[in-house]
Order: sequence, then structure tokens, then C-alpha cells
Amino acid sequence: MASAAPVINDLDPPADPPADPPAANDPPNDPPADPPANDPPADDWRTRMSGGDEKALAWLGRYPTEADFAKDAKKRFDEVRGGKFMKPLGDDPTEDELKAYRANLGVPDTAEGYSEKLTEGLVLGADDKPIFDEFFGAMHGVNAPAPVVAAAADWYMKLVEKQDAEIATRVAEATKACEDDLREEWGPDFRRNLNATEVFIATLPAEVQAAVTEGFGPDGIPLNSNPAVKKWLAGLALEHRRREAHDQAHGTKIIEQNGVRRYLEIEPDYYTAAYCTFI
Repeated sequence: MASAAPVINDLDPPADPPADPPAANDPPNDPPADPPANDPPADDWRTRMSGGDEKALAWLGRYPTEADFAKDAKKRFDEVRGGKFMKPLGDDPTEDELKAYRANLGVPDTAEGYSEKLTEGLVLGADDKPIFDEFFGAMHGVNAPAPVVAAAADWYMKLVEKQDAEIATRVAEATKACEDDLREEWGPDFRRNLNATEVFIATLPAEVQAAVTEGFGPDGIPLNSNPAVKKWLAGLALEHRRREAHDQAHGTKIIEQNGVRRYLEIEPDYYTAAYCTFI
């Protein structure tokens, strides 16, 4: 029986032809060369730009990308070129260099010029002027800009106002407490003792009057608002009043010696000494 002919499937692809052997003269394919071990990867821009400086590498680490570094560098360059960062003044500048430096920094030509650049509405009184003249001179000596000096002056004046208000409150409270204390102790004699004290103070030398009525104690309270001082003065005033009544009754002579009142006693048995001094 004859064998059947092979069936050819039209869907099968034709067989690939045999590959040609490589020519004897063709060189072999070399693998790509490895980069030098010390060179940073191409995308490690921080290491590349730092040049091996560890501090520079750490500083560059603050920038997320190379573009951010370039943007910040451009900004700083523009600021320097625009005069935002000034060259420090030398140790021995010329007058022209000093004048130019102060002009760029906003320092007036003279210390008195600061008073013309204070905060709007801030007015220095006559009592403030000596303090601020000295302050302006010190600030001009170190080339302080006018806005800085104005801010310091404004702060100082507000501090003084605050302290004055606190002192006024404390004095008012002390005066009220003093009156309450004296009213409680003197009772119905409060007004009599107070009037006698005021009359007695009026007889004192002007300097002593000012010390009593305007002076302050170590606690910051006026002497005239201290109940202990008031009671002491009232005792002197009442004794002074009794002495004057006695003088009128017995003819004691009052003489003045160097601004001090002295009493010449006619009846020595009333007082143990012939002369008594009251100030």
C-alpha cells in the first residue's frame, strides 16, 4: 500500500533560515565600561557641586532640587546687587565714606537729626530732652538707623507712662489708707490734728516743707501719705501750738537766730532749759 503524501498546513509559518556564523574577522561585543568608583552618580547634584566639602554638602541638603538651589542663588545675587546687603564700614573711614554709609543705612547727619524722625505723635518734653540728647549721641556714635532709634524712644516713653500710672495708683491707694488709719485713731480730732499739722508745716523753712510734702520714702510712698510721718508731724504741731499758747500767757520772747526760732523762757520752772529749738 502506498504511503500517503504529507499534508501541508497553510497556517504554519515557514521555518527560519539557519543563522550565518559570525565572520572570523568581526570583533566580539565588549560590555559597557563601569564609571570610576570615586565619581558621584549623575543625579547626585549635591555631591557634585560640593566638590567633596562635607559642610557644603550638608548646606546643599536644605534644597529639595537643583532648580530650587538655582532659584535661591539668583534671588540672593539680585539682593546683593540691589544694595540690600551693605559692605561693612572700615576701621578708619574717610568723611565721604562715613557719610555715604550713614545715608545708605538711614542714619541722620547729626545726633539731633533723630528727633526729627521720631514716631508720629511722640513729643519730647523739657524734662525728657537731656536724657534723649545723651541717648541720641550714643546711638549716632554707633551709626544706629533712625527707625531703630525711633522705636527705642517710643518704647521708653511708653514705659515711663506705664510707670507713672502705676505710681499714681499706688500713691492714691496709700493716701486713702493713710486717711483711713488716721480717722480711726484720731476719731473726732481728725480734722483738728490735720489742720494743726498743715499750719505747722507752713512755718518750716521752704526746703523742709518741700521735703515733707513732696518727698518719698524708701517704699516709694510720699512722706505726706505715710501715717507714721503724719502722726509724728501732728505731735510736733500740737506741741508747737501749746507752746505758743504758753508764750502768750507768760510772755516768753521768741527770737530768730540763723533762720531758727528760739524761745527765751521767762519762767525757767516751766521748762528745764532756757532755750528750746524747733525746726
